[in-house]
Amino acid sequence: MTIQNRNSLVLLAIVMLLLSPASALAAEFSFPLTWNGRGWVFRYSPTDTVFFMDGGLEANITVAAWDGDEVDGAFYAGAGFTVKMGWQNGGLVVFDPREAHYSIRSGLRLEFSGILATAEMLHDCIHDVDRYDGATPIWNVARFGVSSRSWLPRHRRELWSLRAGRGRLTEIDWRAELWLFPRVDIYEWVQHDHDLSFALGGGLIAALYHWSDSALELRPDALLFLETDNKWSRRVNMLVYMTRYGSDGTASLFAGHVWDNQPLTPSGSRWVFGLDFEL
Repeated sequence: MTIQNRNSLVLLAIVMLLLSPASALAAEFSFPLTWNGRGWVFRYSPTDTVFFMDGGLEANITVAAWDGDEVDGAFYAGAGFTVKMGWQNGGLVVFDPREAHYSIRSGLRLEFSGILATAEMLHDCIHDVDRYDGATPIWNVARFGVSSRSWLPRHRRELWSLRAGRGRLTEIDWRAELWLFPRVDIYEWVQHDHDLSFALGGGLIAALYHWSDSALELRPDALLFLETDNKWSRRVNMLVYMTRYGSDGTASLFAGHVWDNQPLTPSGSRWVFGLDFEL
């Protein structure tokens, strides 16, 4: 993490703590070092030489936390890795290591009055392996989000793993977020070869029907990107999930449609179907 990113994260933490100084002073601090993980794999339709199957893993660790009278909070760090496979003529499936995609993040999470607020620095990069014919895009993002408390996977599991009976539902969790791409003329590790200024969007998890701790869910989300030439692009998902919530983890089958014309590895308009799990 660069000095600029580290200083930005510390500043964000101070600002958010100052929003409720009494709760921070009365808090009980701990260093739990607890972690959670997620993995996924899905297939595109139609397929081409780049977009056939995607898979990935990510993990986050809670480094420090506090339990206050009005506000609970935590500092966390995480990393993720995504790989892609293409489909060539003759049915040949090709894994291209040059499409490997990694990310690292660190941030602050606050919980108060049924709301979850987050601020994090994300370093995201498509990795060039064994070549140098022009580096691919690199970007760092300051991400701010606000959501219902049960958007956090462990809170959602706590609610759903104990559910009994069956029937229709109208329960909705929500999230809104803002991404800021710093435009600074320093070492290219910070920003390289992209023209993004900011992005904004959000998503929903709408439970439509449940069988005990399993649920049929509609999960739409959208992120709109503003480029430096004032051109807008988008990444939109409209997915249906069949999810089983356990006390220690969650497994989902999903299918739906994506519309993606943002400038960083756009997939276009395609159907997807796959498997998602969280621990």
